[in-house]
Amino acid sequence: EKTINWIEKVEQAIAIKNNTVFLQDKFPDFKEVVLSARKEIMMSSFFMSIAQISKELNEAISNGIKVRFLLPDWRGENWMATVALLDGVGQDEGRAKRKLTSTLLWLAEKNEKGQIPDTFEIRLLDCVFPIRMTIIDPDSEQGYMYIHINSYINKYGNNVTYNLTKQQHWFALYKEEFEDMWNDARKIDFNQVRELL
Repeated sequence: EKTINWIEKVEQAIAIKNNTVFLQDKFPDFKEVVLSARKEIMMSSFFMSIAQISKELNEAISNGIKVRFLLPDWRGENWMATVALLDGVGQDEGRAKRKLTSTLLWLAEKNEKGQIPDTFEIRLLDCVFPIRMTIIDPDSEQGYMYIHINSYINKYGNNVTYNLTKQQHWFALYKEEFEDMWNDARKIDFNQVRELL
């Protein structure tokens, strides 16, 4: 009887979890996600692949979509802890810095050409990134987000992403967390980007 009760509790927990979030093995098609936005995109990440962001973000920005992009602050006290989270404990900062540099240099080049409008904001956060987020139209009833919760990263680690919609329980919580991180972050100074080279 105890075993049956335990199984029932596990099944109930799984049912509750499945009603709250959807787990998948990898992030969905980036182009599809970004181009689904109608008003706003909020992103936090260690870096973004230039192959991913250049075309899709250009199109979103050209369509008047507000974009807020949050990246780690390489000048901050928590940079090396972020490196450890990204590449595993004991790794040097070279790989992480190269990835961040490629992202920031692309953005700096766009800035020099006057191609970053007021609707595209970039900030740097001195924090060990707890989660990576992509939030689409958070104030719309059709809003949704993808959340990647970071854990110790190595080649055997799981790669799981949570999908939440506006109607689900944790949506407001993660949106508030993004806003808190955004408010604590500093505006990017493109004159400092060359330090990364």
